[in-house]
Amino acid sequence: MKSFFQDVGILYNSTLSDEDNSLFIIKGVFLKYLYDNEYIYEVKGILRGPFTIDRIISQWAKEEIHCFKEEERFLDEESYPLLLEYIKGGQTLKGINSNIIGFIYEYISSEISKKRKGMFYTPSSIVKHMIDILHVDFSRNHKVLDPACGSGFFLSAWYDEILSTVNANSAECRFKLHQFILTNQLFGMDKDPMAVLISKLILHLKNPIFTPIHNFFCQDALLDQIDPSLQSSFDYIIGNPPYIGHKMMDKDISSVLKEQYGDVFYNKGDLSYCFFPLGISLLKEEGQLIYISSRYFLESPSGTGLRKYISSNTRINKIVDFNGNRFIKGAKVDLVIIHLSKCISDKNPMKVYKLKEDLKVKNYNEIFRPDNYKEFFIPQSNLQEDGWILTEKIAQDILKKINAKTTMTLEEICDSFQGIITGCDKAFVLDDGDKDLFDKELLVPWIKNKNIQKYEITDSKRYLLYTDYIKDISKYSKAEEYLNPFKEVLKNRRECKSGIRKWYMLQWGRNPENFTRPKIIFPYKASSNRFAYDENDLFFSADIYALVLKHNLFTENINYEYLVCLLNSSLYEFYFKSFAKKLGGKLYDYYPNTIMRLKIPNSNTKIRNKFKEYYDNIKYYTEIGEREKVKKIMNKIDDGLYKYFGLSDKEIQTVKSI
Repeated sequence: MKSFFQDVGILYNSTLSDEDNSLFIIKGVFLKYLYDNEYIYEVKGILRGPFTIDRIISQWAKEEIHCFKEEERFLDEESYPLLLEYIKGGQTLKGINSNIIGFIYEYISSEISKKRKGMFYTPSSIVKHMIDILHVDFSRNHKVLDPACGSGFFLSAWYDEILSTVNANSAECRFKLHQFILTNQLFGMDKDPMAVLISKLILHLKNPIFTPIHNFFCQDALLDQIDPSLQSSFDYIIGNPPYIGHKMMDKDISSVLKEQYGDVFYNKGDLSYCFFPLGISLLKEEGQLIYISSRYFLESPSGTGLRKYISSNTRINKIVDFNGNRFIKGAKVDLVIIHLSKCISDKNPMKVYKLKEDLKVKNYNEIFRPDNYKEFFIPQSNLQEDGWILTEKIAQDILKKINAKTTMTLEEICDSFQGIITGCDKAFVLDDGDKDLFDKELLVPWIKNKNIQKYEITDSKRYLLYTDYIKDISKYSKAEEYLNPFKEVLKNRRECKSGIRKWYMLQWGRNPENFTRPKIIFPYKASSNRFAYDENDLFFSADIYALVLKHNLFTENINYEYLVCLLNSSLYEFYFKSFAKKLGGKLYDYYPNTIMRLKIPNSNTKIRNKFKEYYDNIKYYTEIGEREKVKKIMNKIDDGLYKYFGLSDKEIQTVKSI
């Protein structure tokens, strides 16, 4: 495949825009495909006239075709021989799947452009797996739509499945089937005209005889009016809807989407959420939808509406949770495949496939080998609006035991706050050797995410110049002199430009009193629970959050030592990971709105004192480097919790396997 991409490199023209370059290269590949596969036998005449898609297709169809609007351009004296050399001398495309045009378009599309459009291509093995999940009878007439078709890989694969299943031995039979499929079965939509063009070219080239395509529409399926005749008319909806977060979205478009899809799209919702109600509305009763999409909606607060919509309006047949494994190049999102039917089923046992964490595979075809995932059923009625917990029965039983013996949530007993955003670490974060240069009242001890381990906070030997203590910078000459070289950068921070902050202040210094009191701190991205009790007035960066005990009836029997031991236990790591947002690889998001859902058992004086003893011993043995003794005490904490919650030996082994 790499050599095909290298071939097209000779067609790149530095004088053209990215868009014009892409179209020029695609036309060259399209023409070469026609020539190499003997759909046409002459190219020089095409190259000497206006070099357009319509003119190339007209030569192939032997009649005038008007299907793609573009400016008529003639090849210059430099482009003509390069294109002719590529068509006649480049690596042959004879017998190659016409998807090659889509692969080349992907290759020449910049990563920035793909991110802006939410456009990331799905590997063919995943496309094939999704089609297999649907169990389609390809011998029967049906209609399938990809509402954000991109380069049409899903529909191309669907076409290939029909052709391989239906008996069409003669060229005449294959052409009639080709015509029928393009006229009656495959439908696509995309707002990107180039994507629609690529989709159509790939399907055109499936047969040597040109067949017009009328069921692909250059339109935004979410915002543009869809032909009323298409409503509730499809047997299948399939695709990879674009993932575009609220920060990347145009505000006007976001407002319109909130009006039209307000039940599922609000706050920090993703554009992909809207494609679920859209797809369901286009299906026939009992029709099926299958998407590969961001798994963020499974647990996130912004996904509450979508979870409710799916649970209330569809039967969930299967979910394939990629569990943090990222297999789509360039897409920095965690994925899930979800298969739905347009019907309501209260007692539906949905099937879940959960890939193993941090799966190492040599190619995409190995992803769905049985030894790479766990397979189990969950009653759809078990899914909760505050987050879907996709775990097997034994894990569900463990969670039930925790819920049965816990009386309050972490949110009821703790407040949380985020660390400091300096806006320019180079200006405010100092090495240990620089601390004597400044007034001592401005210096506070500083740590980052990496300094926090279970029960332990390592010394970063760094300090923060906490300039929010300064009312008048002119009275602190050393600090002013030091910050002056950074003044222009600091003045251009958003909060300084708007007048909220003075130029020498931290971007978000928070309330300093939060840092100068006892607290439990933890990194907000980690592969395991890492909670530490801080009594040393540490200040920290925004990649760290803190928990502070409230003063109310719930906290009468709770102290920090008890809480930090609980949160660092194997059982509570298992508990948290059962519903936490999964990030790439083995990372989890320890954002407070998730952490605060943890339910906490109350304690009494005896338990409180016992955990205080555990904590003090862990702290002491950690300081003197006796790691084995620390481990033994942590095991005692685990064993005590297993006993308290009544876990069986098999359940304990499940917890230990995380």
